[in-house]
Amino acid sequence: MSESKSDIFSALKSNLTSQQYSSFLDNLFDAYGKKGDKVNLQFFEASNISYQSLVHTLDSESLVDVITDGGDVEHPSLLKKISDFDIRENQIVDIEFEMQGSNTIIDFDDEGTIRDGSGKNLHIDEINQEEHGLEGLTQYREPNKYAVEARVYTKNDIIAISNSRCKGSVQKQLFRAIRDWSGGEKRPSCFELRENELLLIQHLLNGENCGLDYGGFQDQHISSAKYRGTRKNTLTNSPVLTPASEQGEITQIRFYHTHDDGSGKPRPVQIRLHDDGHFSTSVVALPKLADEVNGCCQSVLDYREYLRTIDDIINDYIVAKDRDSLQFAEGAYRRRKRNAFNDLVEQLFDSNSFDDTEVTVYASVIATIAIWFLEIDLESGQYPNVPTAGQHPEREEEIKELLKDYSDYHLNSTRPNYEAIWNHLAEMIQENNKGSPIDILNTAIENYDL
Repeated sequence: MSESKSDIFSALKSNLTSQQYSSFLDNLFDAYGKKGDKVNLQFFEASNISYQSLVHTLDSESLVDVITDGGDVEHPSLLKKISDFDIRENQIVDIEFEMQGSNTIIDFDDEGTIRDGSGKNLHIDEINQEEHGLEGLTQYREPNKYAVEARVYTKNDIIAISNSRCKGSVQKQLFRAIRDWSGGEKRPSCFELRENELLLIQHLLNGENCGLDYGGFQDQHISSAKYRGTRKNTLTNSPVLTPASEQGEITQIRFYHTHDDGSGKPRPVQIRLHDDGHFSTSVVALPKLADEVNGCCQSVLDYREYLRTIDDIINDYIVAKDRDSLQFAEGAYRRRKRNAFNDLVEQLFDSNSFDDTEVTVYASVIATIAIWFLEIDLESGQYPNVPTAGQHPEREEEIKELLKDYSDYHLNSTRPNYEAIWNHLAEMIQENNKGSPIDILNTAIENYDL
């Protein structure tokens, strides 16, 4: 009779020492890769958590039988104990919690079964009801136990908690517990990713966009819009999606990321990332994928003050401009400015491998830096000496108008020196022609003290 896979592994585990069994698994995974699990995590942002404090607390005995209020009387969740925890490189701590949820009710009249101490199901007639205290009872409540896992990135203050079986209220309680054990500051636990930040994470993971969700529409009759496609679709340029991209904000992205599972054959994995930090995959992946996404989230947190959209920039002065104009078509104005900077990226960057969502991030970063240049004297001698740009934007007048309007209506300053601004921008683009938006921002921060 053929043995099942679990039977084979059980036999090996019984007949090998722990070291031999571990070595066998390592060799097996090296040769054939690791299956992993579907990823379904909720990211939380903490503040000033301590690796040493967390490990010290987890090593203590005081955490057993900690009660976590699930916020639901009918479906309570109790944190019974810390089942296990593991320390990984770069001060990452994996924690497994044993939880007890709502009881499973077994009706003796219908089922007639009870589970004994070994986990075996017995018929009610097979056991001594008086001995087990069941005489006269018609129901048996069996505790529903389940595991919840958390990964704590102590170096960048991010806590990821399993989203598979854990309700939001329980997740928040677990987050607060981990934060307190780590000596972190008490602060809101929300993890909010804006449109450009979602798109930057996709770019940093070399993702191929296949879906966008929009929300935050000004029209009260529209709550959300969802678009799906195949890999490498130019979604934001499609006629159907254009109204959503102009009137709403991206709240979820779906993209394919090439994941190396150790088998020697990297494969595409679809990643779903929401603006509230919920991260999941469509197929199984290794735990290291969560580490990669966490690293990208850290980049976003480090640079988020520089990740404004072009619409964010326009919002700084649009009310004053509208008040100053008798007939002003705001929608058309915004569209022209976005298109001008998008075309600039297409024109001057090595963007053959970009999809349209990546172009949007580059365009916003370039526009943000151009706005910064309005507030410094580029010809003072304290900044890089750059040559005259040999090529100008195809929609130069649109870019000039945005800089002039920002200067007039928001900074209340004189007309900007557009030629100086463009020369410095062009040199920066040339220097980072094949770099990421982060590379461009680093150049601006280092060379211009921004």
